[in-house]
Amino acid sequence: METLNARAWHVVVTVMAALLIAAVLRHVLHVHVGYSREEIRAGALIGFFAVLAALLALVAFQRAGENSK
Repeated sequence: METLNARAWHVVVTVMAALLIAAVLRHVLHVHVGYSREEIRAGALIGFFAVLAALLALVAFQRAGENSK
């Protein structure tokens, strides 16, 4: 089992990588593709809620499967 420090390090690195990727994507979409900030924001919010809904559905189905055993 990993120590708490190793887990925290992985979380920090993952968050930093996600922020870097988001910044690069935003720059490319805004500068090179020509999307406005509002269009990027709207797409990001739609994507966020889609992923959130999928994760909640996954958790609900897993719990339903555990209760049926």
